[in-house]
Amino acid sequence: MKGGRCEICFMWENNLEAHHENYKPERTIYLCHKCHHKVHFLPWQLTEHTRKKLLKIRHGYGVTISDEMARTYIPPGRRPAQLEVRKKTKKEIKKSTLV
Repeated sequence: MKGGRCEICFMWENNLEAHHENYKPERTIYLCHKCHHKVHFLPWQLTEHTRKKLLKIRHGYGVTISDEMARTYIPPGRRPAQLEVRKKTKKEIKKSTLV
């Protein structure tokens, strides 16, 4: 862990947490605990700007991020609680596209 500004909320923290958006190639963003928790467990609370920022890190800065990509973004995670959130978020996205 390292100190610095959270790359989402820009608040100064002594201990930032590394959030991996991609493992091969490794692409990481440093977040405060509050933002890191929100990314994994409350993805529906992320703003469009935040989702686009995370997608830019995931795909690299040369890729254009569309509004559709940002709207359907679900953060990575392998823990059972994260998998459950991903499943719930996917269902909510499907419902919202049908309406």
